[in-house]
Amino acid sequence: MSRDPRNKRKLVNSPLIVVLTEIRFAPILAMGNLIPEIQESLRRKGFPGFATSVVQQFQLSLAGGEPTLQTASRWVFTSTNRHHTITLTTEGVSFQTTAYDDFEGFLEFVSGAVNVVASIAEPSFADRVGLRYVDAIPNVGEQMSRYFNETVLTFSAADLEVQSLLLNQHIVATTERGHLQIRLNQVENAPLLPPDLNSPELASVGSSRPGVHAILDIDSADERRTDFDWATLEARLWGVHKHAGTAFWKSVTPEALNAWGEQTGASE
Repeated sequence: MSRDPRNKRKLVNSPLIVVLTEIRFAPILAMGNLIPEIQESLRRKGFPGFATSVVQQFQLSLAGGEPTLQTASRWVFTSTNRHHTITLTTEGVSFQTTAYDDFEGFLEFVSGAVNVVASIAEPSFADRVGLRYVDAIPNVGEQMSRYFNETVLTFSAADLEVQSLLLNQHIVATTERGHLQIRLNQVENAPLLPPDLNSPELASVGSSRPGVHAILDIDSADERRTDFDWATLEARLWGVHKHAGTAFWKSVTPEALNAWGEQTGASE
């Protein structure tokens, strides 16, 4: 599946720093027993790096009691150049890259991992499918209006007659299949990544930088339940990509697109 190349747009000097997708599936408590076979298959597909960790998370009680702290295993597979990462848990698989070129290429990377999980773990169904784009503009200072349209900007320091301010805008929209979230934040003397994405796998872009930076974080999700097969998941990913793309192109200014070297004939 692909789009009409005449409708594609690409930025030569894109501010994009990371793209990731997460596909949730029916819990597989025996996933740990399947990891050796999955690791061998992914190793042969160009993901020889491997690490495992245990994360802590709160589990809500259906009876209304106090939440309990539980541990969950996390298996991470990385490409040789460490630009691409696959993360597997008992309830989902995610894919992230810091070397995004176009959506078709990203889907090729995702499809290989999905097919490995489908053939070995055989998830009963797929739940939420999310796609997230994070763009960052270092040292944007007070030039937010140069890069972003008024639709995602609010007050300026001059409007409020204050010395300075940091923008924190969060838009939540309902789509025909799920939700779309647009977050535009300014951070000072901080990493370019949203805090929830800081991890050893993204250390190359996760270090703190001096100055005031802008982060445009777009998260598009299809929250239906479907079969866990590539043909179905590919169609769902194209659906969430459409909303994410619209959000990006409508958030930024013509001046920003010119500065980033917009071209037609390739996808965002």
